[in-house]
Amino acid sequence: MSSWEPQPPQQPQWGQQPPPGQPPAYPPQDYHPPGYYRPEPRNGLGLAAVIVGGIGILFGLVPLTFWIAGPLALAAIVLGLAGRGRVRRGNATNGRMAVTGTILGVGAAALSMVGAVIVFGAFDQAAEDLDDALSGAGPCSEVLVVGQPIPEAIDQGCTEAGGGLTFPGIQDCADGRRLLTTDDAWGFLGEELHRGGADDTEFGDAFDACTG
Repeated sequence: MSSWEPQPPQQPQWGQQPPPGQPPAYPPQDYHPPGYYRPEPRNGLGLAAVIVGGIGILFGLVPLTFWIAGPLALAAIVLGLAGRGRVRRGNATNGRMAVTGTILGVGAAALSMVGAVIVFGAFDQAAEDLDDALSGAGPCSEVLVVGQPIPEAIDQGCTEAGGGLTFPGIQDCADGRRLLTTDDAWGFLGEELHRGGADDTEFGDAFDACTG
């Protein structure tokens, strides 16, 4: 004599009508209706940010190409932030790549600014050197020598301190002469340059004669 055991109710398959008294079947979580298309991740912005930022870094390493690195840096930052926004919206999956592109853009921008400072500083110095060359000016170390006569045109040709002397000042004297003074030397133009400062007795006498 066989024993009979009741069978548990079977869960209806999706699309089948459930028996009376049973809840309807729900579709599986990964189920998609016919004709459904899952779009591909839109990772182009993050990838472009890395490429543009990397190129910007390369141009930024050369000071003369700072004007190229600047726009590339700005483009990399914009692309990186836009790519990060796509990741937040679920339209892209390369969040780290977008962040990397943004960081590269910031680095390229910094290098571009440094390059601009270097280039413009070099141009300013070159312009000053050219102006000195055209005007015939020379450094004070070439014309101010203690024990030697002071050139009459020193006020037109002296551009910087040198030879241990500070930049000179020139004063017109009452007797028509011109007195040159520095912190550690003095003398009348056309006459011998003497070593001595404001506390030197000879300088005091010469200064009194000039101003008296």
